Amino acid sequence: MCCSRRRGEKLPIWATVPREADSSSCPRPTEGTRPPKTLRGQVTKVVLFGVFVQVAEGSEGLVLLRELTRVSVETPAAVLQLGDEVMAVVTEIYRQRRRPALSRREASPDLR
Repeated sequence: MCCSRRRGEKLPIWATVPREADSSSCPRPTEGTRPPKTLRGQVTKVVLFGVFVQVAEGSEGLVLLRELTRVSVETPAAVLQLGDEVMAVVTEIYRQRRRPALSRREASPDLR
């Protein structure tokens, strides 16, 4: 396996493989690049396990329920509604779907 990663394992954003790259080659971070600190997005879908946030045109990320706030909530609807603007940090990229995993609680240290 490439870089000794298991199939379906999440990769950090800076280690994603370009679409045209050979699948047998190992993903390498680009020199001098860093993962983005925070992104602003809009809630596009609220589901039981979290919310989907559009962070760029054609790019939607998932904020899991445990990453919404520092305190425990039963449903995402208790914190966010459809269309709300949020700040989130990209924590990882789901390799197979090329979808970012986001964290709202890491984006705002004073968030309750």
